[in-house]
Amino acid sequence: MAGDTAIAQDARITFSLRADGTTRFAAGDSVEIGAVAGGPTMTVASGCGLTVQDERIAVISVEPGKALGVSAHGPLRWRLVQNGVAGDWVPLTSLVRIPALAGVTCKDACKLAGSELFLIESVAGNAGFADAVRVPEGFPGATLAVPKPVDGTLYLKLRDDPGVTATVAVKG
Repeated sequence: MAGDTAIAQDARITFSLRADGTTRFAAGDSVEIGAVAGGPTMTVASGCGLTVQDERIAVISVEPGKALGVSAHGPLRWRLVQNGVAGDWVPLTSLVRIPALAGVTCKDACKLAGSELFLIESVAGNAGFADAVRVPEGFPGATLAVPKPVDGTLYLKLRDDPGVTATVAVKG
């Protein structure tokens, strides 16, 4: 995926927090991570994904897609919880689900094979998406007719965040 505004659902995200003002981190603190649109949240506790470097710095390392479930997607946010009191929510990143791609074959026409292709919004043979093919919502198929790549790369806009472009190298 291009850019740094989203992570794949099966990815690990690591970020650090810097205490501001009179805030100080301690071993009993935790961080909640959840979707902006509601739904499940996860709690990251000390020793289980949250490491307090010192009283001013804490580092969080988690796999949000695994903890929030296979349907979790969209903008994520976090908040600090100290002594049972939750702070304000802060934007984090966007979680996107990615289909499992098996391959691309191009003879007379090109076909993209894989599973969960319904997670793709559109596929194009060029970065400008001039010839994009839209994937129908709820598409249950395992193959999809796609444009021939201009530069050996297919470009995908993912349904969970169409602002993010994923690329697939096409050999042959």
